[in-house]
Amino acid sequence: ERQERTLREDLRVTALTHYNLAIRWAASAKDTNVSLSIAKQMWNCCVPFTSSPLTRRLLQQPLRVMLTKLAEVGEQSDLKLRLRLYLVLLDCYKDAEDWKNGLDTVDEAFQYVPNALQKPLWNVRVIFLSKVGGNVAEGLSKMRQSDASMQARAWITLAESSTDEKAEMSAYLNAIKCVEGTLDCVDCQLKFAQWLYWHRFPREDVINYCMAAIDILMELESEAADDTDEVDDDASRAPSRVSRMTVKT
Repeated sequence: ERQERTLREDLRVTALTHYNLAIRWAASAKDTNVSLSIAKQMWNCCVPFTSSPLTRRLLQQPLRVMLTKLAEVGEQSDLKLRLRLYLVLLDCYKDAEDWKNGLDTVDEAFQYVPNALQKPLWNVRVIFLSKVGGNVAEGLSKMRQSDASMQARAWITLAESSTDEKAEMSAYLNAIKCVEGTLDCVDCQLKFAQWLYWHRFPREDVINYCMAAIDILMELESEAADDTDEVDDDASRAPSRVSRMTVKT
């Protein structure tokens, strides 16, 4: 069984080399459709290698070539595929702790991936930015102000990937601040409460953040109930269609 698995892996590695050669020719011919078809086939070949750092290392160079050639031909019809390719390549850089090239690559990805699909890229970017000693807060400020939820998730990602207790706490608090008073804040408050518990902070602190999350839920529920009551009142005051027809008669 091990020999069969090794043989399959060797065949996939060989296939990746051929896919890279094929897309080089397709890009030279400026053939967008063929380039995209090759990229899809290569992705299917890559998938079994994506779950482990040991096999992901085989993907770094082929993915780099594939993304470069897709950019050269201006392929824009399947940007979800482009995002998947970038995310695996970024995992390769994380595995190798190559933070500088990882940061450069995620910044490159923003040029090709539309705003609607960028959330996982921001999550990765804050990790790379923190590893190279960059200003994470300044980096996140580049997000649109309307993306408070995305900013909070990026801070949570940073908190969960950090190994420094002070940095973790700061990231959780920044996440809470980004979405204060919203439903997203409930999740942030509870994650932080769990973090406080596991890091043996005073029980009172844990309870306070849990209660804060409950308060937000109750407030949001109350607001939703008030909105429902207003709709019901408007409906009761408005004459029915039958009533209006009767008056006209």
